[in-house]
Amino acid sequence: MEPSTKEIRSDLKRHLGRARRNLLSTWDRASDDHDDAGMRWYRTAHETCLNLSSALDVPFEAFVGVVSALSPQMRWEDNIEAARGTIEDPDYRAPTYGANLKKAAEILAGRDPLEVLGGPKTKAFYRCILDPTQRESVAIDRHQIRLLYPKASDSFRRKMLDGFYRELE
Repeated sequence: MEPSTKEIRSDLKRHLGRARRNLLSTWDRASDDHDDAGMRWYRTAHETCLNLSSALDVPFEAFVGVVSALSPQMRWEDNIEAARGTIEDPDYRAPTYGANLKKAAEILAGRDPLEVLGGPKTKAFYRCILDPTQRESVAIDRHQIRLLYPKASDSFRRKMLDGFYRELE
C-alpha cells in the first residue's frame, strides 16, 4: 500500500532535521574550490550541451532532452558520451535502460522533451540544464539523498526522494 501524502509529509518533517545536519556538516567540510565548482555545475553543463548540440547540428532543447532521458544511473561524463553516440550513430546502444533509449529516440524525432521525459528528476534535470538561472525546478537525485541520509537503507532513501518530489509538485 502506498503511503498517504500526510504520512509522507510527517516522515519528511521528522527526518529533515537529521538531513539538514548531514547536509551542513558535509558543506562545512567542502573546500572553497569545491563549493565554487558545485555552484557552477549547471552553467557548465548548459555550456557543454550548447557546444555539443551546435557541433552535432541538433537543436539545443533536443540535445538536453536526450541527455536527460539517458541520465538515470549514469555518470555525467558517460551521459554526455551516450548522448553523443545516440545522436551520431543510429546503431549505437547507450549503456542505459531500454525505456530511456526509446525516450531519447522520440525526442530526436521531434517530440517535446517535457512530454517524453518520465519522472520528476529527469524533467527537473532537463529544466536545470536548459536554463541554469531558473529557480522553479530542483533535480534531487540519489547522490543528494545519500548525502542527506548516509546510513539509511536504499528503500528508505527512495521513499524520501519520492516524498520530496511529491511535496514539490
